[in-house]
Amino acid sequence: MRSIASIRSSPICASSSSGTTIASAAFGRAAFTWLRENPWRERPRIRLEVLVGNQRGIRFWRSIGFQDYCLVMEAEPSDLVPGSGTSAP
Repeated sequence: MRSIASIRSSPICASSSSGTTIASAAFGRAAFTWLRENPWRERPRIRLEVLVGNQRGIRFWRSIGFQDYCLVMEAEPSDLVPGSGTSAP
């Protein structure tokens, strides 16, 4: 059995003729379709990471069938407050 394919999502952008940058869902769909049909075709599962602030990316990936799986959190050690918060049951 092959391993899980894993990717990280970042905004997919293209420049218009006026010089403005626009996100391209069509490009994202085409790129994902190619990946799914070529190097990932035999993968049993595809897992990706999307930054929680990237709401456009979250909507895109959900629109093609991805579902929420895990929330990963991080902090700088200096930002942590010892003894704060509540304990899990």
